Amino acid sequence: MGKREQYVQLIEAMIQEEGAGALEGFLAAQSGLPGPRANMELAAAFADYFAAYVDIELWDIVQAWTRITPYEAPTGSPREFLPFCAIQAFGAVYCRCDPVTMGGIFNLFSVVAEDPRWRMRESVAIALQRVAPCHSEDVLILFEKWVQVGTPLYYRAVVATLAEPDLMENPARARAALRLSEKILRRISNLPLEARKNPDFKTLVQGMSYALSVFVAASPDEGFALLEKWATREDPDIQRIIRENLRKNRLSKAYPERVAVLL
Repeated sequence: MGKREQYVQLIEAMIQEEGAGALEGFLAAQSGLPGPRANMELAAAFADYFAAYVDIELWDIVQAWTRITPYEAPTGSPREFLPFCAIQAFGAVYCRCDPVTMGGIFNLFSVVAEDPRWRMRESVAIALQRVAPCHSEDVLILFEKWVQVGTPLYYRAVVATLAEPDLMENPARARAALRLSEKILRRISNLPLEARKNPDFKTLVQGMSYALSVFVAASPDEGFALLEKWATREDPDIQRIIRENLRKNRLSKAYPERVAVLL
């Protein structure tokens, strides 16, 4: 039994003995925060438990955690772990929900995707990675909306979610990732210099600088066609994105000749 499964059993036993109200203190104490890495195994285990055993009381508790503000739980604080877990939990339970509740969960994700706390933004990507296998079309529709909204953090959420190799095993999803990426590249190329000084834009560039390589590796012919098209753009940020992706081992080692032509 792995650590994640052990955590699920521990959570189940604790709730049976002490009630769901004991979760807050337990999760915060075991969060790994402050520190360089949150307890990802515990967060995943809590989401697993939530999806399997949620009741009205637990739903209300976890929903309240999503309203914990950056002021109440700044980046790196143990209390930040509560909304971090909550977002993943709602991603895990999404596939069991009715359409109205599904819409509410996606509305929540749309808000948190622009949260000033980087860990909270990451929780949205993790949550949507749970949704995608069972409701891929819902996720892609959401992403089309996010790309239309036109904010760097939405763009970043799109590519961060899809840049998961397991998700890219689905050919249709890989093609969709490339299509969305091209729309984002086009948005980037149209941004004025002043807008590119925003830290959110730099976060987007960092995300794009690795995500494309995942998409290209999943669909090489279409992917390299996209890279070839954009490699000639005289835009320093676009050039950086293309160059950094070409240098990733998943492309440079698997397709050295194709990469050499573009570098």
